[in-house]
Amino acid sequence: AYTIDNNLFIAQGEKHIQLTDEPEGLVSGQSVHRNEFGITKGIFWSEKGDKLAFYQMDERMVTNYPIVDTKTRIATLKNERYPMAGMKSHEVILKVYDLNAESTTSLKIGEPVEQFLTAVSWNPSGETIYTGILNRGQNHLKFNAYNAITGDFEQTLFEETDEQYVEPQFPAYFIPNNESEFLWLSERDGFWHIYLYNTDGKMLKQLTKGEWVVTDFLGFDASGKNVFYESTEVSPLERHIYKTNIKSGKTEKITTETGVHSLSFAKSGNYFIDGYSSLSTTKNILLLDKKGKTHKTLLEAENTLKDYNLGHTQLLTLKADDGTPLYARMITPPDLDSTKKHPVIVYVYGGPHAQLVTNTWLGAGNFYLNYLAQQGYVVFTLDNRGSANRGAEFEQIIHRQLGIIERADQLKGIEYLKSLPFVDSSRIGVDGWSYGGFMSIGLKLL
Repeated sequence: AYTIDNNLFIAQGEKHIQLTDEPEGLVSGQSVHRNEFGITKGIFWSEKGDKLAFYQMDERMVTNYPIVDTKTRIATLKNERYPMAGMKSHEVILKVYDLNAESTTSLKIGEPVEQFLTAVSWNPSGETIYTGILNRGQNHLKFNAYNAITGDFEQTLFEETDEQYVEPQFPAYFIPNNESEFLWLSERDGFWHIYLYNTDGKMLKQLTKGEWVVTDFLGFDASGKNVFYESTEVSPLERHIYKTNIKSGKTEKITTETGVHSLSFAKSGNYFIDGYSSLSTTKNILLLDKKGKTHKTLLEAENTLKDYNLGHTQLLTLKADDGTPLYARMITPPDLDSTKKHPVIVYVYGGPHAQLVTNTWLGAGNFYLNYLAQQGYVVFTLDNRGSANRGAEFEQIIHRQLGIIERADQLKGIEYLKSLPFVDSSRIGVDGWSYGGFMSIGLKLL
């Protein structure tokens, strides 16, 4: 399936079928809701490939926001429809095209029209489609089932509420060869974890638990008895891969080496390709067996930067006013003279869904930051409260008070910098993009 302009098409060999023919302002088959709530696409095939669900967004009622286009020789204005807070939002519905019947059905979502539709999921047979219905206030989620043929509402399986916000990020993952049980990822206990549900809406068990975050769902083995996931259980600075038996709850840690891991696995679940790095280890790629034992080293990347005069990178732990650990990265000049004073660049992001400091190669720092260190700067980055992968309380503390807690935490980092004998406290600059730009301005106004 593909889109041309705002309409959706299906290609079946040489045959191309146009599913929608809508006027400007009605968009089909594309990502909606500003790509929030885990939404990264606008089409969803059923497992058998005989049905296609797709978003249709009506944004004709949304106010145009003029944006300067600098790509032209003389800058021009282009309008983008953007639902500002308190103003009219776009309206989204879900439709299903049945390839066998050659017909399209709209899911009967109902009122209000200003709500968010996410976590679109199919059951294995393709007879039922599920979606999360999130209110515009973003604090009440209903996970609903609909008949994929008629579009009729069938049931609400469960609801989630939160005083701050509910933020679904994943669809339902049906267990292979099982029409009645699926896995659901939720932050309901304060951390992202995996829950087992049946299609009657009953939670059967919580598969993972603890003050750490499941950062990614990787899938099932061929038997459907085991699930693989990535988490911060070892440390918020690292990512490791685990296997949990759905029935017994027994969990095995697949990866062993310190650092940040990403993994792909054979359908059988007997072999894995593990790519990882750490502050002291360049990219390694290993072939692991199902016990996590290294079967073969596929790549041991050479440190191609060894002949460059990079700065020295270290990871630090500071504390917020309330005692919360805050992780930071400091890059000092390669020829640091601790008896001399050096200027500082604080590189910041500081907003939700971002983590800049991890135990990966170069500490997740980039060449730009290392170039600054080469020029004699101390380069400092701290992940303040409000940033990602530390749990709901850590991230939600900035809710409806943006810029307050974040700045307080960044100032803790600046206090630390001022305590160092080689830091020139009269020359501390701040740099950042997007939310980091907002943070930069806020810190400069202090």
